[in-house]
Amino acid sequence: MGKAVSNPLFARLYPRMNAFAEAHGSIEHRREMLAGVRGRVVEIGAGTGSNFRHHPPEVAQLVAVEPEPRLRVPADTAAEASVPGGAGCEPGGGCAAGR
Repeated sequence: MGKAVSNPLFARLYPRMNAFAEAHGSIEHRREMLAGVRGRVVEIGAGTGSNFRHHPPEVAQLVAVEPEPRLRVPADTAAEASVPGGAGCEPGGGCAAGR
């Protein structure tokens, strides 16, 4: 098995940088980027799960992987809040959710 991912400085700064970006237009960018996706979607490096709430209803399943444990916690929370029926998150870094 490979070395565990640990980027504590990035993990502490990313939520703040992301909040700033969302306050300055990145939410619309996320909506545009995700418009038209459907079926099974895989997000690699899901960060805090900021994209989850913007996936259209045509997404039947979302599989997200975030290797950084400090970012995975808010990603798990975002997955639970964003998907009707909730999500199943694994300790190893992945969540799978169906609609």
